[in-house]
Order: sequence, then structure tokens, then C-alpha cells
Amino acid sequence: MQIYSESILAFLSKVRREARKIMRDEMHLEVRTKRVLYKGYLFPINFVMFESPSKWGWFDSHAWQIGLNKSLIYQAKQKVWKDILRHELAHFFQFMSTGTLSGHDQNFREICESFGWGDSVFKAKSHLETENLKIEGDLKTEALLSKVQKLLSLADSSNSHESELATIKANQLIVKHNLQNIQNQSEEACLLRVCEAARNNSKLQAIYDILTTFMVQPVFNHGKKGIYLEVIGSKTNVKIADYVASFLEDELEQLWKKTRITNSDLKGAKARNSFFRGVAKGYLEKHKAITLETVSGKDLILLNRQLQTQVNMVYGRLGTGRSSQSSTDTRSENLGKKAGSLLNIRRGLNSSESKTHLLGQ
Repeated sequence: MQIYSESILAFLSKVRREARKIMRDEMHLEVRTKRVLYKGYLFPINFVMFESPSKWGWFDSHAWQIGLNKSLIYQAKQKVWKDILRHELAHFFQFMSTGTLSGHDQNFREICESFGWGDSVFKAKSHLETENLKIEGDLKTEALLSKVQKLLSLADSSNSHESELATIKANQLIVKHNLQNIQNQSEEACLLRVCEAARNNSKLQAIYDILTTFMVQPVFNHGKKGIYLEVIGSKTNVKIADYVASFLEDELEQLWKKTRITNSDLKGAKARNSFFRGVAKGYLEKHKAITLETVSGKDLILLNRQLQTQVNMVYGRLGTGRSSQSSTDTRSENLGKKAGSLLNIRRGLNSSESKTHLLGQ
């Protein structure tokens, strides 16, 4: 699990600096901020920290990402973690130069030797197959999720007053939890991949927009095989956002299918994209009204500052660019807005349902 505190942030900065130095001085590569120039092409390279009782590092070829265990901060001498870093950079180089990963075979050994690295790098116990790293809940988190689960089940009630009241109470509960964490400084920053697609699209953008209402910062991250939607925030908020994203991936499709049944003339990508944008707008308008009832302006400022601090721990300065928007089918968008105003996040928050991929920047 990738968790970021001030000490981890400092170590991660040190890892990035050392990696640039190794790539420049030992691997003789041209490094440009978060890109490496190789044979006329720029390749991304990102670094994250994670938690594991036995795994020290990995290279994820899908996200062009190297992960180091945060325990290395306290348990490894500088020479040890630098060799683990070199080991993972060798995997990065192999994939960058050949497009494949061959494990720890003779080709991998020859790559290490070509950079003047011996067995301390080749045999570093750091190579991992790319895998899902699950967020491990604690009692406090699970108790909150249980309460939110019950309220969200009421939010699906056919009684509109009961549904609205349950939604407001769920919002109040999450806000209270986050304000307590600001006072107690009890939760670190977490990063989690929640969705992926071959390319950016209006459905993914709608999920992004809706997730902003759950006290996380969504981020689009481009990888070799597509685009990934990740969220940054406290452990609890990230876990809730993971469920919400999973729910929305299916629910948005169902809402579109139901709308087309009664509006059979809505066809094509323009109408579909406009509908999804409308759903997000309708949900955001409803949430804004609820927020005005549940959160004071002062508390909202505190919560936004806390989220920005968590974002800075993971990404430093983060751009705010959005994908270009295609032309709009006004009627389809208005139908989406109506659906979004009625949208409730239903079903239980069950961590076993999570399809999390904890990846990084």
C-alpha cells in the first residue's frame, strides 16, 4: 500500500534524486524531469512508496513505475536501498529497450553488468511481479464504512425525504471523520488506482468529477496501455472512492440504457458522451446543495487544505488540465442531469469487492 507522510515524502524525494543521478552517471541516459530520452523517444519514469512485510521493490511496466518499500527508510543502509533501486532501474531499462521483461535470466544479468553492476544489484531481493496491493482496513476505518454503508442503503429508499436525509447524514459522518483527522493528524496520504481505460472518455471524466465530492483528488495517469484514474486522499476516503468508482462504472452504463429505452432517437457517441457529462453535472449540483447544509465555510477550507497537503505529499505540483470536450447534444445532456440529480451510491461498501490497483504518479 502506498502511504505518504512527511518522512516518506523526504525519502521519496531522495529516491528520485538518486535515480536521476544513477541513470545519468552510471546508465548514461539523458534524464528530463519525469522522462528518459532513449533512441529518440521519451519514456516516462515514476517512483512511489508502498507497504509490504516482505517485498522490497518492483517495476510496473504498465505504468512505467518503480516502487520501493517504505520500510527501507528505517531498515536499510543507503548502499542497500540504492542497489535495490539499481535493480529496478535495470528492469526499467530492459523494458524500455526491448519492450519485454525476462525475469532474472542471462539477459538481465548482462544488462546489470553493462552498467558495471555486480551481484549485489543482480541478486537484490527486489523484483516483484506486478500485482494488486490491497488497502488493509483498520477497526476505525471499518466502523466508519459500516455506518456509511447503512446510510447509503437508506439513500436508495423510494421515500424521497428519507433518501435525502440519509444522504445528508452520510455526508455529515464523512465530514466529521475528516475534521477529526485534521485535528489528530491521524491519517497519512494514500494513492490508489480505481479505473482504467484504453483512452480518456466522457464516462471516465464523469467518474472523475463525481469522485471529487468524496474528499479525494482524482488524477489521470497515462501508461503504455491506456489511461488510469487514480485517487489521492486519506485511507478511509480512498477506500470509499474505490467502491464508488466501481459502482459508477456499471451504473452509468445502466442509466444510459434505461434512458435510451424511453428515448430511442438518442444515438451515437455525441449523445452518449453528452449524457454522461450531464449525469456528472446533475450529481455535482445536488452534492453542492447538500454540502451547503452540512459543512460550514470554515470547515470546507480546512478540508480542502488537508486534501491539498495530501496531494502535495504524493505529486508535488499537480496540473489541472482536462481533456478537450466534444460537441454537446443538449437534450441528452439534460436527460443526464436529471438522472444525475437522482443518482445515489447504492449497495454495501464491501472491501472484498474492491478491484484496487495501488499504483502511483
